[in-house]
Amino acid sequence: MKKVEASMAHKHLISNYPSARGKHCSSSSLSEICNFRGCKLSEAMIFGLGLGLSFIYLKYQSKDLPRVISARTPTLEINFFKSVGVNLKWNSGVLDWDYIKESITNNNPVLFLTDTHYLDFYNTRESNFTAHSVVLVGYDEENNKVILSDYIEESLLENDAGSFLSAIKTEHIPFFRTNQWIAVEPNFSIQKNLKNMILSSLHLNAVSFLNPNNDNCGLNGIKLLGEEIIFWDDLPNWERCCINAYLSLEKIGTGGGGFRNLYTDFIKEVNVILEDFGKLGFENKMVNLSRKYKELGKKFFIAGKTKNPRILNQIHFLLDEMYDLEYEFWTQIESYVSTNFAIVINK
Repeated sequence: MKKVEASMAHKHLISNYPSARGKHCSSSSLSEICNFRGCKLSEAMIFGLGLGLSFIYLKYQSKDLPRVISARTPTLEINFFKSVGVNLKWNSGVLDWDYIKESITNNNPVLFLTDTHYLDFYNTRESNFTAHSVVLVGYDEENNKVILSDYIEESLLENDAGSFLSAIKTEHIPFFRTNQWIAVEPNFSIQKNLKNMILSSLHLNAVSFLNPNNDNCGLNGIKLLGEEIIFWDDLPNWERCCINAYLSLEKIGTGGGGFRNLYTDFIKEVNVILEDFGKLGFENKMVNLSRKYKELGKKFFIAGKTKNPRILNQIHFLLDEMYDLEYEFWTQIESYVSTNFAIVINK
């Protein structure tokens, strides 16, 4: 905080920044940044290009929250930049506030990962277990404020600068890094063909879901949770784990249905862009998966609130059903891509 106070000199706000209310923090922030740089992409398209869907089941030694579930990839931002051919990566560790301030002064928005507990406009009592994306678009050194864009509001939001620094230095799963940020400069542009980017993203998301590189993600994660869920009542704070699972699937910036509603919107856009894609029923399959994730979240909520371990057996059988539905969806996606990718590239 001393570094910020030592250079109290002026303020700057990026003008005409397209702050907008969204469904999810990361995809909404990226959509705003793209629109600001003249590359108009919807939040749903960005989520799809970022290989957004996953299923992650993490286990920790912590007695406070020993089990954590997430339904989207933790690398959405970097996945998106790779998909569109832009070489941007997270900075982390020691915070170069002078560079960040210079970026804002030069009208370059800066993407940050934060903890909502320290953001003034959230009023949360506890730290969030995963990082929350916001865009820094201004600073006011005289009043010790930063100006942020957050998906929860269409208008820009002020935050105490000291609280903001606390928000960005908090470590989060699964990478446990501090001060993560990306400055998006004027040379940001998307040159790749949209059809090719969509097909590549569909392929990579299918591969990561069907053949994840560890036992905790994708189909492996669903299977592992299905095997272990009936024993959750042996865990400390198992009821809180259930409530947290409900929140992560249905409430905390997911768009509902474990991010599957947001991916359904992506599929609707793909139906228009890719020939014959809409005739194969992918949209209906994803709508069905959205409903199953909503049901899963509801069962976790009931189990946590009633402290009834018998609900865990119901979750076990539901996960078996969801495993089959996810396998069918992604196998068919991969089949479509393998058939059509070369055709689209050669057009």
